[in-house]
Amino acid sequence: MSHELDFSNDRANMAYVCQVPWHGFGKLMSPKADAETWKVEAGMDWIAEESAVLFPIKEFVNAETVYDVYPGQKVIYRSDNFNPLSIVTGKYKIVQPGQMIDFFANLIQHHGFKMETAGCLYGGRIFWALAQTGKGEDIGGGDIIKPYALIVSSVDGKMATCVHLTSIRVVCWNTLRMSIGTTGNKAIVRVPHNQFFNPEEAQIKAGLVEGVWETFLNNAKILTGIKVNKATALDILFATMKTNWRTEEGEVLGREDIEDVSKSVKKIMSLYLDNKSLGSHLVSAKGTAWGFLNSVTQYCDYNAGLNTGNLSNAFVRTHFKDRSNFKIKVANSLLELV
Repeated sequence: MSHELDFSNDRANMAYVCQVPWHGFGKLMSPKADAETWKVEAGMDWIAEESAVLFPIKEFVNAETVYDVYPGQKVIYRSDNFNPLSIVTGKYKIVQPGQMIDFFANLIQHHGFKMETAGCLYGGRIFWALAQTGKGEDIGGGDIIKPYALIVSSVDGKMATCVHLTSIRVVCWNTLRMSIGTTGNKAIVRVPHNQFFNPEEAQIKAGLVEGVWETFLNNAKILTGIKVNKATALDILFATMKTNWRTEEGEVLGREDIEDVSKSVKKIMSLYLDNKSLGSHLVSAKGTAWGFLNSVTQYCDYNAGLNTGNLSNAFVRTHFKDRSNFKIKVANSLLELV
């Protein structure tokens, strides 16, 4: 399917509470469901197994094909349906899908965390879990944002195991990693797959960023007090995108021409200037840097990539990859206006 949600075993491998997921599929959970129930309902109760990579050789014994082992490589496959997921090196350390849920189990029991959503993408190659870490805060006029922790890992060799501290704006469910006003990496723990993933150690490292939520709130409130006009908004977009816009003849395009040519610029500016973004009616967002930032986050979270129909790819990019970094760069550029 185009959204690439994992539909292994003829079911949507996704579970959630309250907010319906971006793709509309999944199992609605009770807020009091335990970890094992979450694993089952999110389709994360299988094991990523490994096996040697075999290949047929030209010799035959009694008309049967003889296989040999390809050294230094292994196949990762699912224990429930035996579907292959990837071929990786022998040094690759597997992280299991159920560990995403287990990561939060103790935090839920003893520290008031609440599971929000969990699931698998791309046939089980990527899996994640999201939990609310505390109560929401009003940054002005009923504009509430909430702190969350997001853990994601993979078995395809393309993504490390990452723990993000992120924020969600309730009025529109836009996301922004809690690293605005910092170096950009203080709200994330990365464990590459050539190392064993230790959940307790990752939690301790995540604990080193205490104060990030308070810093984020303070900077978000600062952004609500900064007025941003069209020219400033465009300057920030052009500087952040760093795209060399040219005509077919190679001539550099001017500002007005870029607005007409770039669909992303046009959409973001329309969301902001025409008050089309969700929550644009709030006093915290009208004509402010916070309002412009949330036009950017809405574009990245919901509009970018929709022309391809691949919502899962858009989901991964906006939470873990380039679009996540793009949002942070815009936020930090806006803070520099102070």
